[in-house]
Amino acid sequence: MMQIGVMTMYAVALVSLVVLSYKLKKDVGWSVFKRLGADISMHRAYMWRQCLVILLKVDIYFVGSYLVQMTALILKDDDIETWLQITVFIPFCIVVIVGAFYALSGERRRLMVCISACMVASLGYFVFKIVRVCNSDIVNKPGDPYADSRPFLMITIATCMLLIMATAVVSVKCIQNFDSGLKEAIAYEEMRIRHQRMYAAVADDEPETAGSAKISRDRFALD
Repeated sequence: MMQIGVMTMYAVALVSLVVLSYKLKKDVGWSVFKRLGADISMHRAYMWRQCLVILLKVDIYFVGSYLVQMTALILKDDDIETWLQITVFIPFCIVVIVGAFYALSGERRRLMVCISACMVASLGYFVFKIVRVCNSDIVNKPGDPYADSRPFLMITIATCMLLIMATAVVSVKCIQNFDSGLKEAIAYEEMRIRHQRMYAAVADDEPETAGSAKISRDRFALD
């Protein structure tokens, strides 16, 4: 009986998410239309850009989770792998993720190509870690550092590899869409929003007179 109740709750939650997602899609679609116009190619380029931003944020979470797990498991002052983890791989991850955001925001093609290559190269590191974690010389042996967390660590590594591959693929799509006018459209929209806020602040500070009312500066803007 409890299982039926749980399945019913899952079904209701799923239907609710579908309905809310559809309504959100309509609102977001109208917002994107106001920002970019009716150019379908521009909308697709913006979609790939947003997908890359989301993937990079998810990468931060899972790669950070992996680094915390590995550092807690193998943290030894006399172990060279510990120092390589701290001095090489952690700064490498920070540089790659920050560089990806920087290259995407400015549509810097060469930098994004280098970032994508670094992402692909990092897969070799994760393959090496899989071999180390599943090494038959330490599995089920005394002193096995991964004895209690091997399944969870393998899931984290596999997830990181899948996310990095997806991020590299989407970054290539974004590189193809560079210099299509998307950066200029986003910059223009940001400038328009800043001007609207500035005009609104000035209008709020202006006193109203008997014969005139405050005029909205963005009365011609699409709502």
